[in-house]
Amino acid sequence: MDAPELKSQQNAAESRLQSQQALYLASKATYDRLLQTSKTPGTISSNDLEQAYAKQQSDLAQLKAARAASNEVTDTREYLVIRAPFSGIITARNVSAGAIVGPSGKGSELPIFSLVEQKKLRLVVSVPDAYSIKLEK
Repeated sequence: MDAPELKSQQNAAESRLQSQQALYLASKATYDRLLQTSKTPGTISSNDLEQAYAKQQSDLAQLKAARAASNEVTDTREYLVIRAPFSGIITARNVSAGAIVGPSGKGSELPIFSLVEQKKLRLVVSVPDAYSIKLEK
């Protein structure tokens, strides 16, 4: 199944994720440089170092939120894929591509398709008693 609005949401979420990654990497680099420079006494005030660290942590939190939003859209798109609990062959397709389907009575009385597992078939046959002794068990 396809949902174009989810595709655009995923593209937007990935863009935000990349933007947040860039912001985090920049603030981390700034903090690391300030930390290295602060090892020389009198070069960087402790307040500037604390602000850079707070900015880095804020950008990290926003990066995690953007990653979670991106994962949420990806997980939602996974609901559009129909997976069978077993491998098999579609034997009957009752709807065409683009058709609107819904619950019974509101879109279709028939299932979307029928899937049959052909590895294991059960055959029920009536055998007269006269021939039953010739059957192998």
